[in-house]
Amino acid sequence: MSSAQSLHQPRSTTLSCVNSDDVTRDPECQLARLEDWAAMTTKTWAKEVQLELQAERDYLEHEVKRRLQALVINNDREGHDGNYIVRCLVLERGLLQSENLRLQQRLSVFDHFMIQSNKAVQDISPPQREDSVSPSVREASQSAPWATHVAPHGPGWRVYFPNDKPSFYFSPCTREEYDSKFDQCDEILAAKLPVSSIMGRLFG
Repeated sequence: MSSAQSLHQPRSTTLSCVNSDDVTRDPECQLARLEDWAAMTTKTWAKEVQLELQAERDYLEHEVKRRLQALVINNDREGHDGNYIVRCLVLERGLLQSENLRLQQRLSVFDHFMIQSNKAVQDISPPQREDSVSPSVREASQSAPWATHVAPHGPGWRVYFPNDKPSFYFSPCTREEYDSKFDQCDEILAAKLPVSSIMGRLFG
């Protein structure tokens, strides 16, 4: 006999407890009476719970059958009333919301994948310079960062820079012009800053 079955079986106290005075005095008799009461109470509660659960199950089964029959009758009718149309619209709305949520989740995954892919491509690609140069300068800058164009007439030439930087015309000076500039500097320094004055201040 299992412990559960033994719990439901009331114990006999006639062997150990002869009269009520023995019950009040003997702890073993008190424990035996308590176990008997617990077993009877548990058995009664178990039966009541089983009856309630069975009644609830019967009610739910009856309600499901009734609603299924009503649904079949509504579907078989040629003309549907307003309540049926509303139910159909509610059902369709729920399906569309579920589909919309599923598509949004897929789009979110796709957007995340595209962002990560672009980052990966940028990490492995060499940096690209912005090309904002005019067509003439772009053609000139194909061979070098900047290019020089010799003028058809004259010793000078125009210098162009990339990235739309302003150009300028460079005219090289002759040897005579170069020497004359040095001569002018010597004359200015000799007049305004003579060597004797410097030596006098340095050597006392």
